[in-house]
Amino acid sequence: SIKDELTRRVTMYAEQMGESFNKIYVKDVSSHWGSCSIRRNLNFNYRLAMIPVELADYVIIHELCHLKEMNHSASFWNLVEKYLPDYREKRNRLKKQNINVD
Repeated sequence: SIKDELTRRVTMYAEQMGESFNKIYVKDVSSHWGSCSIRRNLNFNYRLAMIPVELADYVIIHELCHLKEMNHSASFWNLVEKYLPDYREKRNRLKKQNINVD
């Protein structure tokens, strides 16, 4: 299932990043690919199953970085870049995905 695959990938990246999370939810939302709550819950759009895995991984790493930085500050983007040096290219490709998500 998409939740099993996301859980596997999130766990792998969280271990590499030294991060811990609470729960993973897979939802049908049209406004975003993922989100991170103050309770350390990670929410992902089920449409991640429909895009290339490296773009889904960008979303995973982006949300895991929010566990350290709950904003989109320079510190946040530096953290994303630390774990995904080509994040800008992945973010641009993600924006071009023809799925009704911002």
